[in-house]
Amino acid sequence: LDDPSSFQRIADELNARGVPVDTAAGRLTATMYALFDKYERERRAEIIAAGGDPDDEWGHTLSRSNLISVARAHRNATRRAEQGDLDRLLDDLADEFDLTDVRIVRGVAAALADAMPRIAYKARERMSPDEIAQQTGYTTSRVAQFIRQEKERRAAAGFTRYSWRVDTRDADGTWVDREHGEDEWAPADLSRLAERCLDETGARDKRARVLIWE
Repeated sequence: LDDPSSFQRIADELNARGVPVDTAAGRLTATMYALFDKYERERRAEIIAAGGDPDDEWGHTLSRSNLISVARAHRNATRRAEQGDLDRLLDDLADEFDLTDVRIVRGVAAALADAMPRIAYKARERMSPDEIAQQTGYTTSRVAQFIRQEKERRAAAGFTRYSWRVDTRDADGTWVDREHGEDEWAPADLSRLAERCLDETGARDKRARVLIWE
């Protein structure tokens, strides 16, 4: 993200709501929300620059709250016996979302689908396959398949388990442990691991150092 503070703000907000972001799935959720937040700001700026009112002309179609509402409404409508509820919802969506919105959401969905083996594998450190399935909507057998797929990918790439720590420097020059953890990476990709640690801990806006060891 161009603005690491956006990720940290959203992560703090999710934590305040009782949604943990200290897992791979949680960090991905916060990152995607931050991307939508960035899109909202840029889109509003475009509308204002064109002399329009973003609240009237845009309506926050891709805002987090609206996407959550759409997902919930669709889930409820498909569970009801009345076809009319679903028809009305689909008509409303056709009026609300334009082609650019569809492209963005489809792109995000495709990215998350490709990332699911990695997400499931990392989540397995703290959760059972049944719990992962419940939270993601996949079946338990599909989650197990994701995990096996990621294990095979890591084995083929020669992954090694590394410990890491991100330190930030206080005003008095003292280095403070901001966050630490463990992860499996290919030795050739340690620079990417360092970059990810900086992004996910929100340390890019500070004097920081990343320590990585086997």
